Amino acid sequence: MYYITLKFKMAIKNWFVRSERVKDKHTGLIRYAKYLIDEEHANHKNTSQIIPIFGNIENFIKLASNEAVTLDLSNSQRKGGRPTQSYAQSFVFGLPSSVAKPTPEQWKLIAKDVIREIAKKLEIDLNDLNGKVFANVHDQDNPHLNIVVSRVIKGKALKALDQKGTIGIAKKAFTASSLARCGLDVSEYVPLQTNLGPRQAK
Repeated sequence: MYYITLKFKMAIKNWFVRSERVKDKHTGLIRYAKYLIDEEHANHKNTSQIIPIFGNIENFIKLASNEAVTLDLSNSQRKGGRPTQSYAQSFVFGLPSSVAKPTPEQWKLIAKDVIREIAKKLEIDLNDLNGKVFANVHDQDNPHLNIVVSRVIKGKALKALDQKGTIGIAKKAFTASSLARCGLDVSEYVPLQTNLGPRQAK
């Protein structure tokens, strides 16, 4: 009896992207913002550097919080609408350790490409996002781009910001931009590990 061993090349469709709401209103936003820029944090012991991409974190906190509070005040005067529980949406765009790292300038271009596609999906003018987006890169073996977006823009709550369709657009934009800006082709990537335990929560 003969046995034939088949080897499969397992490719993935998109690079890793995770998105979640920043909890606990103003307090939670401050806590998360501090984490993003804290090189001494325990989770960053393998991070060689934190690269600023664009935005000032203090200014971002003020503007995002002001937008949310202003909306809540407006809703309370009209006696309608739920209080805003999350002031910002977090996106993390990661690359595996086995691919070439983008340069800071390439990361900046990738971030701009992703934000442009998110804005297009949500039908937001890019100018309205001035000061309402913060981004940096945690440079490590598997580097990742952090983008934080205000959940309220010009008095409107962006309810679709964390919906599946928007996250799907963000994944496609990150994958396409990584290819266009850095030549990182996800279709040529073969995961070094495939059995990584339970999947991330949606």
